[in-house]
Amino acid sequence: MTTASNLGIDWRIVRFRLDDRFVGLSPAELLAALGLSAGEDAEASLQRIIERVAAQLTLPDVCPVADWTRAIPPRDEFVEPLSAIAVMAKSSPHVWVRSKLPLVHAANERHSVSLFLTPAQRQRFRRRVPRVTA
Repeated sequence: MTTASNLGIDWRIVRFRLDDRFVGLSPAELLAALGLSAGEDAEASLQRIIERVAAQLTLPDVCPVADWTRAIPPRDEFVEPLSAIAVMAKSSPHVWVRSKLPLVHAANERHSVSLFLTPAQRQRFRRRVPRVTA
């Protein structure tokens, strides 16, 4: 597992990656590609789904984003699309914040987000990899 030490913490780097077929789509196209209904307002529907998915993720409410993982690729990668979209939509370049207003367009701008988790946070997440549906 890729690690980074900072202030005595042995961080684990976990990447959430969105498959290329989901990148660059409008909210309506993204929901259709996921097999979900867009309703009258696709962006609002996607925001509601992101909020539900983010609430179910067993991640800490706040954790740092690893912005240098291209040089040190993580060994843990999750490609479940709704989880990846939720993490991307609620991450800035520096931090994941569960309570952050989701930026729906974030999944169109990047293919992945990597988070630093402590070993305990990583184990908790690993034991309960989200199997969420909208």
